[in-house]
Amino acid sequence: MSVGSTDLQFTFFEVSEDSHCPSDVVCIWAGQIVVVVVLEAGGDDLYSEILIVGNAEESSKKIGDYTVEAVDVEPYPVSTRTIDPTNYPLTLKVSET
Repeated sequence: MSVGSTDLQFTFFEVSEDSHCPSDVVCIWAGQIVVVVVLEAGGDDLYSEILIVGNAEESSKKIGDYTVEAVDVEPYPVSTRTIDPTNYPLTLKVSET
């Protein structure tokens, strides 16, 4: 991926917490999902940051010269299934700051 003239490489490192309310359950709180992303910019800079989907203040962070926002993480949990940690697609929005 490129932003401006800089090549960016994002790695979705891990889901460290998934407290989403399952879609087949009624909950008081919708929950959130905590992800760790790593950014390599221009081949030599490395940054990591925790982003929280479901928390407006923590879903977007400045990483290096970029603002990175975790927009969505899927799949949404169901109470009768466990989600394999390697099966979480992450949608990011990236802009130069």
